[in-house]
Amino acid sequence: MRLPTHLFPRRRLLVLCAATLALHYLAIDWVGERLAAQSHRPSPLPSSLMTAQLRLALPKHVETPPAEEVQPLPPAAKPPRKHKPAPAPEPAPEPV
Repeated sequence: MRLPTHLFPRRRLLVLCAATLALHYLAIDWVGERLAAQSHRPSPLPSSLMTAQLRLALPKHVETPPAEEVQPLPPAAKPPRKHKPAPAPEPAPEPV
């Protein structure tokens, strides 16, 4: 009795995964057919040739005042040192 009840959740998971894969396959196949049908329609307009030429246009030079000199920051105060606590004394060994 234990084996069938143990396999039921796994069987349910397997069925859900199979159904998900099948639905994804069908949806992608359907969308692919719809896109393929739309891409083969000829255009009612005659094809035309269009050319474009790009020209480099540099920005005009603008005079700017020289940058101010940067002053160094004062040295930062060092944080106080943390003292390590003294090690705890070792317990005395038990006599044998």
